[in-house]
Amino acid sequence: MKHLAILGLAASLTLAACGSTTDSMPLADEPVYPQALPRTEQDLRHLNAVHTDIVRRAERQCRLEGFNFAPGGEALVPCVTRAVDRTVAASGDDALRAFHDVLPRRDRYDFRRSSYAWRNLIEGDES
Repeated sequence: MKHLAILGLAASLTLAACGSTTDSMPLADEPVYPQALPRTEQDLRHLNAVHTDIVRRAERQCRLEGFNFAPGGEALVPCVTRAVDRTVAASGDDALRAFHDVLPRRDRYDFRRSSYAWRNLIEGDES
């Protein structure tokens, strides 16, 4: 629970600066190591919940700042993509960063994404 509170604080801090963005930035100069990504359903479900919360907060903040976009169009809004990228990078959580990086772009910035976006990462899953 403490982990979620820290991510919430990081999200609040990084979302405040998203209004004047023009493009999504790379996460960080540091490489993300795929081995940091857990492969159990429980761990991936948790990362998905944390990540979708970050996307929801970014969308809410961008709407408050006057950005209007149709539901499902968040991936096309630089304010949302940049805020999510910055929040994930600022989290300091290698597993969250790896999870963010392996999600397809269409799912990465959509909190309504299908569970298929992460379920295929489960170790031993042959779907």
